[in-house]
Amino acid sequence: MSAQTTFWQKGAGVVLFFGFLATCVYYYKTDRLQSSTEPFHDPRIFYDKNGGLRQFDGFPQKLLLDGYDLNKKPAFHVSHGRNESASKSLIENDRNIFENVTQKTNSNEKFTHDFSTPISHKKHVSSSQDFSDSKKSFRNEKSTQLPVQTEKPPETPEQSIVEIAGLPTVYDPTEFPEHIVVRLNATFEGAISTASPHVVQNVPKATERPRTTSVNKIEVNHTDETNSNHLFDVLTSASRSTLELLSPGPIYHLGDSLHVRIQARDWLNRPKSRGGDYFKAKIFNPSLLASSAGRVTGHDDGTYTVSFWLSWSGEARVEVTLIHPAEAIDVLKRIRPIPRKRVYACGFRDGNHTAQTKCFPSPDPDPANKECDFSSAHADAGWYCGRPGDIPCDKVVGCGGLALRDHGYLGISEEDVRLFNESYIDQVVGGSLSVNVTANNVPCVIRHSGGKCLHVKTYPGEQQPINKLVLKDCGNRQRQLFVHWPDGRLMHAVSKKCLVLDTKGEIREGTEITLGDCDEKSLHVPHTRFRTLQDTSTGMCLHPYGGSDNPDEDTHIVIFSGCEEGRLMFEYMEDPSTLPKCAPSAGIVRPDSDGFFLHDKWYSRYCNARRFPDVDSISKCLAGESLFIHGDSTARQWFEHLHGKLGLSTIRLAPDLDSCRLGPCAAHNNITDFHMHFQFHNFPVHGNPFKVHNMEYIVDALDRLQGGSTVTFVINIWAHFTPEPVDVYRRRILAVRDAILRLHQRSQETLVVVKSANMALSSFPPSRRPISPNLYLQADDYYSEDFNNIMRDIFAETNAVFLDVWEMTSCFHAPHDIHPTWDLVHEEVSLLLAYICPDRTL
Repeated sequence: MSAQTTFWQKGAGVVLFFGFLATCVYYYKTDRLQSSTEPFHDPRIFYDKNGGLRQFDGFPQKLLLDGYDLNKKPAFHVSHGRNESASKSLIENDRNIFENVTQKTNSNEKFTHDFSTPISHKKHVSSSQDFSDSKKSFRNEKSTQLPVQTEKPPETPEQSIVEIAGLPTVYDPTEFPEHIVVRLNATFEGAISTASPHVVQNVPKATERPRTTSVNKIEVNHTDETNSNHLFDVLTSASRSTLELLSPGPIYHLGDSLHVRIQARDWLNRPKSRGGDYFKAKIFNPSLLASSAGRVTGHDDGTYTVSFWLSWSGEARVEVTLIHPAEAIDVLKRIRPIPRKRVYACGFRDGNHTAQTKCFPSPDPDPANKECDFSSAHADAGWYCGRPGDIPCDKVVGCGGLALRDHGYLGISEEDVRLFNESYIDQVVGGSLSVNVTANNVPCVIRHSGGKCLHVKTYPGEQQPINKLVLKDCGNRQRQLFVHWPDGRLMHAVSKKCLVLDTKGEIREGTEITLGDCDEKSLHVPHTRFRTLQDTSTGMCLHPYGGSDNPDEDTHIVIFSGCEEGRLMFEYMEDPSTLPKCAPSAGIVRPDSDGFFLHDKWYSRYCNARRFPDVDSISKCLAGESLFIHGDSTARQWFEHLHGKLGLSTIRLAPDLDSCRLGPCAAHNNITDFHMHFQFHNFPVHGNPFKVHNMEYIVDALDRLQGGSTVTFVINIWAHFTPEPVDVYRRRILAVRDAILRLHQRSQETLVVVKSANMALSSFPPSRRPISPNLYLQADDYYSEDFNNIMRDIFAETNAVFLDVWEMTSCFHAPHDIHPTWDLVHEEVSLLLAYICPDRTL
């Protein structure tokens, strides 16, 4: 008996020894993991071999992040008879599966967490989710070998540290969604739960796949294939839908309207009988860097009419893109009224005690759940946070955005999520259409490729003044109007004079062009296929004197040999001389087209907008002016553009301000006496953590503004409201409208400019894909465009300028982004300056 006991004792000792050794190795590796300061690039290393989280207990790691979700449980697979490549493919597919988020608030529970290690996030975009008590099931799952990552991880932007529990540090987002490193050290009030993995079934294969830059493939469930085919075959197919030119003609003229009919068809090539698809359209000419947006009108029967305004001569290609089928729009409409579907958080500090609670723009429907009410009745802005235990509500220090609630809370099914797979999003409608546009017999402006326009300038002569042809900034449109006759003669529209050569003898290279009678001596200069103006009698072309690609102001036009160079191109564009001056006008009627690009320069059809070609012209316009910009990061781009363009110094207007990402910041030029101020709008704010005491509502800023003829106040408020019900947004901007009316009662001369929304997700660049369905569910362009229409209607009741850049951003050739390219920002700011200095001589 004793021998048997000794045997078991020895066996137990061996087991304990090896158990102790394994524990030491585990904690050694865990400690090395936690103490490392290097950023992590593989999200799977945050999980133990059972799929449980290795170092996080009770708090959502993706705090303040709109990007990759660290709460997403990785899927582990054993091949079970599959070949190796199929197994690897499945692993890669599982990385892109989007999961649910559940948020169950319980004010009686507290979770303490201490993150001593900065966490890096991959560039993937995924739905965010919080921890739940079901984390225990992660730890009890069967151990499975982690797949080895063989691919080089995608590059991530430079990251910053965020201390949200204390005073949050404003970080520098370089992407949308934003990427940051999160470091938390606080007590969170309320239970945070993790949903079980939300597995999305694959979209069934169709006969012809849609064109897309990147398709987010997901696993096929063959048992449900018949039903899935029936479900998704009825969706609108871009590749099968058709375009038809209405009232086609052999040629169109500048200023004509072009109408195109869309027949939506499903994946089985059947015509759709219902409307509701979300289409975008544009006409463009890539060689001219020209484009303009079309207006889409649905007829509720599967057909749509697109109207374009033809604003430049030459070829105009039609492109129609299906952004979402109607069934996806149904989902967006269904979830839109749901309150509290995006989660925010605020941190509280009282001495050494810190806590964080979840916050929302709407109150908790259950009055038993006590909340801190930070709402502003004056701004009609709601902000409600869970009680931080024993810490008083007035000890709030920092706030920021978390993520979208789980799909169960939103009532979204797996089929709903599949509608936001990239196979069905942002697809170009099949077929191609193009038309030719002529400038013959139409008063028009002739623009040189360098950016300046043909202009008639008067010089003193011996017997009478001489009118010479020069290049000048496209501003004085009366002197820049010409009519090109079908026989090639180019007539100045105002003086009724034609182009002639300034010579009394032999025609030589370099001879200047003047205006004279429209007779046999007139030049015949038809537009060639190289977009040049060539004299038929001499074979020579119109040249800027000196031959520069970008000629200076008042450069004379001469006749010279050579006609095939890009610097000699002249483009005909629509005559905007009949448009009103760029000035505030209550109830202004929206034109048939907001404007068009030509050589990447935007020409507005709202007003006769002056251009500001260089720093000197911008400085002169802004001399003595005060510019206040209040809004989101797309408004901050205006501040940054002018700041860099004019070489200004930044002034941080709060002692604890870490950067000017949210403000308040200012810039000043002592020489020109130009002052500029930027401030982010107040709650809600996605992603960007902010210090509450540094924030200010737009309404409050307007009400304390003295105003004056040299003061411009820019308002921009939309992107951070898209996850909220429409009434939350409407109330907020109605309060802003009333503040504008109060300001104009005090100071009617103050210029108020409301910057519109811009397209953000449609035609997203390939480098930033795949896009999480959750991003569409809370920030879709469908929501943004609707906000744009609401803004246009509400602010029409004021004397504020509604500076509409929606079509500008939608038709530009660069991929769309929440933050437009700097070329686009330059054109937006140029249009703003046209309202500040509509007719000032520079």
